[in-house]
Amino acid sequence: MKLPKVVTLALLLTAGVASAGTVALYDFNGSGTAAVGSTIFDSIGGHNGAVAGGDLLYGFDPIVGSYLSFAADGPSVGGLGNRVVIPGSADFVFNTSQAYTIEAVFRTTQTATNGVIVSKGSDVSNPDSQWWIRHQGNGLLRASFEGDTGAGVEDTATSATGTLFNDGLWHSVAFVFDGTLPTKTFGIYVDGVLRGSDAAIGTSGVVGGTDLDPVVIGEYASLAANRSFAGDIAAVRFSNAALNPAEFLVIPEPSSLALLACGGALLLLGCRRVDN
Repeated sequence: MKLPKVVTLALLLTAGVASAGTVALYDFNGSGTAAVGSTIFDSIGGHNGAVAGGDLLYGFDPIVGSYLSFAADGPSVGGLGNRVVIPGSADFVFNTSQAYTIEAVFRTTQTATNGVIVSKGSDVSNPDSQWWIRHQGNGLLRASFEGDTGAGVEDTATSATGTLFNDGLWHSVAFVFDGTLPTKTFGIYVDGVLRGSDAAIGTSGVVGGTDLDPVVIGEYASLAANRSFAGDIAAVRFSNAALNPAEFLVIPEPSSLALLACGGALLLLGCRRVDN
């Protein structure tokens, strides 16, 4: 009897998901150790990155599939956090008359220190053309951006108090900016819900540094102390459009997983009957 191929839930959940305007997607498919220098593939746009600072570990979870595990400030080389560095590109830079979305699927139990999920052009100084998403040490999430002609003005959206996201569960976060509207908007969404916004955009110009400034997953480009991310990241996606919640990366509910599992079991049974 010939055994049928089995499609994993991971492929159905977060891998290979392109949105309108997707310019890069990292779904971290792998196993074992991602040693320093290992390639981290962009499954959409060819913007491949590499592991730096210290080895990273792949993991697998039935909810999201493969992920990379980050340890804040170690184990690492020279005390710097282990991270993924993606060469800079115009695809990761936008201006305040355009629209852009940055998303990540993560989980963490990090406390006390800030943990940067993804950033570009960030050296923790003003003025500085930059964007970033980070987990605050208090369990909240914050997104921020700054243009190169904004006289040091930084626009920030922080999730409201009352709900903490360092609970060790999987969450999706989205940084959504729309500069094409008469009134520019900027918001941070967590699990598809708007959790914080900035409706009075004060910065201007190019956001994200120069084309050559790298994108860094798990750190600021400056490698500033106490800002390395500790936790797991299952996906990071960039889109040159202002996505709406229906277009975000989604973490399925347990009921959806059960339906997928049942469907897979029925498919497997049907294939076996045909092979027999």
